[in-house]
Amino acid sequence: MLFRSGELAAGYAPNAACSDADAALVGSILGALGTAFKVKESDLDAVTGLSGSGPAYVFQFIEALSDGGVRAGLTRPVATQLAAKTVRGAATMVLQTGKHPGELKDQVTSPGGTTIAGVHALEMGGMRAAVMNAVVAATERSPNLGARCASSTVYHGGRAGPHASRIAWPPAALQKPAAAPHSQCKQGSAEKRLECAFFLPEQSGD
Repeated sequence: MLFRSGELAAGYAPNAACSDADAALVGSILGALGTAFKVKESDLDAVTGLSGSGPAYVFQFIEALSDGGVRAGLTRPVATQLAAKTVRGAATMVLQTGKHPGELKDQVTSPGGTTIAGVHALEMGGMRAAVMNAVVAATERSPNLGARCASSTVYHGGRAGPHASRIAWPPAALQKPAAAPHSQCKQGSAEKRLECAFFLPEQSGD
């Protein structure tokens, strides 16, 4: 898994096998790589639908922006660089200002100008609904894949950077063929509880 340090966006949910110290440790480890949100276990599929699958949606959007630039007369290399940097710049503004994306959109949309014409075209094409539907579809698909995981799995869905991949704890070198039952986890050492509670079997790409 390759990504830039600080760019991780993930969710995790400690289960009954975890002590507060265990959960704090995992939160600290993930937080050192970027942003980690402690969520309810019932929300993990939504984390997968949004953050886990999200890079693919953004890649499609960047590709579409680039295609539009090519259609308008730009070369492919120039169009792709402009598209990618535009997306990065817009995302940085959302994160740094803390403003609602809609407010930022209004700040760069002049009455009767080029941007509102483009925004109107996107609304006519149903972009907003299409993106929402994509997140919902991926969220609804996630439980079917998650059913193959051990019952003690409590974390999945993190993605980061251009080479995103699902994160598993403990690392592959420490993983066992199968997760131990919760009863064994609770009775074991802190290391064993952490190993059980944050186990994810090897998974293929979604």
